[in-house]
Formats: sequence, C-alpha cells, structure tokens
Amino acid sequence: AAQDTWYEQKGSFTGQISPTMLVDAGVSSTIIGHSERRALGETNELIQKKVIAALKAGLGVTLCIGETTRDADGSYFNGIRTQLASALTGLPRVALAQLVIAYEPVWAIGAIEPMNTHDIHSMMIFIKKTLGDIFTKDVAKTIPIVYGGSVFAENAAEIIEKGGVQGLLVGRESLTNGFLDLLKIVDA
Repeated sequence: AAQDTWYEQKGSFTGQISPTMLVDAGVSSTIIGHSERRALGETNELIQKKVIAALKAGLGVTLCIGETTRDADGSYFNGIRTQLASALTGLPRVALAQLVIAYEPVWAIGAIEPMNTHDIHSMMIFIKKTLGDIFTKDVAKTIPIVYGGSVFAENAAEIIEKGGVQGLLVGRESLTNGFLDLLKIVDA
C-alpha cells in the first residue's frame, strides 16, 4: 500500500504520485487523509479528490478520519461526520467495496495508552450510523472500520474484541519486533 496519492491521473505534479502510477507499479491500496497529511494542511476537499481518483484507478482506499481533541460537549462527533461526508460524497456504490475507514483519534497517536475500548466501540457505532446516513444501513455494514492510535501487541486483542473494530492501523509498533507478536495475536 502507498502512504498517499495525488488526485490527478497524469500530468506534471512534481513530488506527487498519481494513482495510475501506483497501479502500474503493482500497488493495490493507498492511505488517504492520514492525520499527518491533515496536519500539513490537507483539506476535506483535497481528500475527497484523492479518494475519488484512487478508487477510479482501481486502488483500495483506507480513508483516515479522527478528531484532534475530545471535548465534553461531544462536538468532535460533528467533525467526524464532516470528514466522512465530505470525503465520500459522490462516490459510486460499486467503489465502496474497495473502501476501509481508519478511525485514528489524533490525540491517541503516540500516546502511552490508546483510547479506551468503550469509547472506541461507541465511535464505531457512530461511524457505521454516519455511513448509513450517507449511503444505506446495508452498505454501511459492508465497509470495514479499523482503529489506529497507540496500538501494541499488549492491547491489540482487547481493542479488536471490545472496541468492535475489524482491524488495526499500526504505526510505530510496525517498526519494532513487537509487530510480529501483534500480528500473531490478531491472527489468533
């Protein structure tokens, strides 16, 4: 998988890799909207263009969404809804078979502890409901949701079992010897 792609299929865009180039190189999927890209200034509009271009080129897309902070009044839910709606508006339903949603609360990335599993599970329900509002409930059920944010071998099973996620988006742990242990735990 590629860590990013551009929204134009061809042309002179120095420093950008088109979805077509990725497919030609044998890449099958790309991550779009990662928190680090958003921190560099990627807007919801740009992310939507990338999602559409990647899916049109035949790439699978892992769309990253997540709030930077959690407030007591729950307005972060509106931010998640906006990220999803803006990125997915106008997508043909046939393309949704190539889509994965990665929920990565930015405040949990690199933290000592991940988000607690009760809150992860609540967010999974909210994301599925939002996807159901954008498409249909039946379509929403088919879109996998993964979690990213301070995932380690020691907490992977609990995040999957109690958090209700279909997988994990692993960052720094993928660079350690613990990643093999994490894979074995998830496989079990």
